[in-house]
Amino acid sequence: MNYQGVPCPICGKELSEKDDIVVCPDCGAPYHRACYLSTGHCVMEDLHRQHKDWENPNDVKARSVTRETVIICPVCGQPNPAENTTCEQCGQVFSNMDPEQSGPNSDDPRAQAYQALFEQIDPDSTVKDVPVREIIWFTQNNYLYFVRLFKLLSARASSVVFNWSAFCFGSLYFFYRKMHRYGIMVLLAMFAARIPSFVLAYHLAPQVIANPALMHTFAFDTTGLETLLSIATLCSYIPFIVHIICGFNANRLYYQHAMSSIRKIHQEVPNQSSSELEHLITRRGGVSPVAVCFAMLGLVACLVLISLLISLKIMMGA
Repeated sequence: MNYQGVPCPICGKELSEKDDIVVCPDCGAPYHRACYLSTGHCVMEDLHRQHKDWENPNDVKARSVTRETVIICPVCGQPNPAENTTCEQCGQVFSNMDPEQSGPNSDDPRAQAYQALFEQIDPDSTVKDVPVREIIWFTQNNYLYFVRLFKLLSARASSVVFNWSAFCFGSLYFFYRKMHRYGIMVLLAMFAARIPSFVLAYHLAPQVIANPALMHTFAFDTTGLETLLSIATLCSYIPFIVHIICGFNANRLYYQHAMSSIRKIHQEVPNQSSSELEHLITRRGGVSPVAVCFAMLGLVACLVLISLLISLKIMMGA
């Protein structure tokens, strides 16, 4: 049985694989041998009086993330929370479906592969060389989805799972998941795509100042600006393309980010206790709404600054 990380009932220190552990023959509670010998008896008197067995916290956590908490879609094999009425991946309706009996056709080899990947989340298992419990600490929000996603991506390198949040929010999704490098790259790509529009606005602004009605009619004189107008029009499609790329690649990028971050923590601070490791991984992972707010404020500030510069340039040239 796995007692790693379970506190000794006497001294309170976490048990590890290196400790000499003894177990109460009546209730099954584990102790350091030295602690048990110093006391001379099991301290779980309440369990003895009630004729109950000690319950391992590791087993309780493992049961909390088993297949009983999800519905496996019979069409595409996607795992879904038990309260869902439709599949998050393909939209299949789950009316009158028992979570325990749901799942792809067992005769389908692809369905069997999905079932093997998604049947159970064991915190003591690993994805590649990273323990699942550390992935749970890192991902935090919606960890059921991410652990199963990581298992799929590690087992099938060609798998692609579209991320609708990344598609809708683009760089903000990466900032939210603390992937700041990718967030900055997407922001720069979006900003670069708008540069031709800024330049075009600079050339057309004098016409608006002379005739404000153009803001409603858009009957601008673009003589001599045909090439710039074409470039600005083509570049206006880039943000949509960038969002599509984000949707197709965000899950794999997050998988790589999470796995590399956890490995780096082990390299930077080796031989740390379970509680220290959990603290470091939890702090490095999770989400950051603050980063999203700063990214939005920075974007707005840049747009306002560019507008002011264009206005000042026009006023100085007038």
